[in-house]
Amino acid sequence: MAPSPFAGDVSERRIWGRGATDMKGPIAAMLEALALLGRAGISPCGEVLLTLAADEETGGALGTGYLAGCDLLGPADAGICGEPTSLDAVVASRGRLWLEITTLGRSAHSSRPDLGENAITAMVRVLEALERLALPTDEHPLVGHATLTPTVVAGGASANSVPDRCTVTLDRRFLPSESAASALRQIAELVERVGVEHHFDIQLSEQGRLDASEIDEASEIVSVVQAATQEMARQPARIAGMAGSTDARFLIGAGIPTVIFGPGDLADAHTVDESISIDALIEGCLCYAATICRFLGVRQ
Repeated sequence: MAPSPFAGDVSERRIWGRGATDMKGPIAAMLEALALLGRAGISPCGEVLLTLAADEETGGALGTGYLAGCDLLGPADAGICGEPTSLDAVVASRGRLWLEITTLGRSAHSSRPDLGENAITAMVRVLEALERLALPTDEHPLVGHATLTPTVVAGGASANSVPDRCTVTLDRRFLPSESAASALRQIAELVERVGVEHHFDIQLSEQGRLDASEIDEASEIVSVVQAATQEMARQPARIAGMAGSTDARFLIGAGIPTVIFGPGDLADAHTVDESISIDALIEGCLCYAATICRFLGVRQ
């Protein structure tokens, strides 16, 4: 029998359930790390602030973004964003821009297409131009290339009508060296050019943006995480990047050097049989606790 997605079943030394890896696992490991230090009577020479936000998947504006905007996260010397990184030290992530392009036509009976203006045909021209769009060619050593992907398309109302509206959603992933504004400007110029050239009425709207983030891999918090992982998990914390976006960008934007780090494999996230190993949770807990002690020091 398949594990229930909401039961948190334990079998094969794994916890099964929706969000077990992303990111209830890292949260549990962080909470247990603090409890472990308390039970051991260990007092760090500094303050640890743990924040839990529920809207990272939808942009984070009402969670970590709000805390950062209200200056409730600092001053802080460093941060850890708990994500399933397989205990790699992630120092860079791509940004995300979601755009919606709509072509507007004029409806008519499909037996007389000459009396209408086909919005789907217009969208084909837009997509052809987007296919030829020259994205930045530089490759980031940790997060790869910039990408542009049409992800949702909707158009037409019936089989015997010329469609007067077609909409496409675009997913534009950009590098830390780019900005959301420059990525948006490039596509806006393309849309305007196609509209003028083919005499189409085309609308462009932004549906959401998540900034890219990056910190120097020589940052103290990175080296401390690496040392703690080597000590507790007996494995090196490799310097890595993440193709997606995280709440770390809010902390980095607030001037807090933040490493993305935690137990669990990102490949297990958002899957129908999501799970995380108990051994990974234990290692994550020990690594978080050791990082706190190493970074802040311990009162004798």
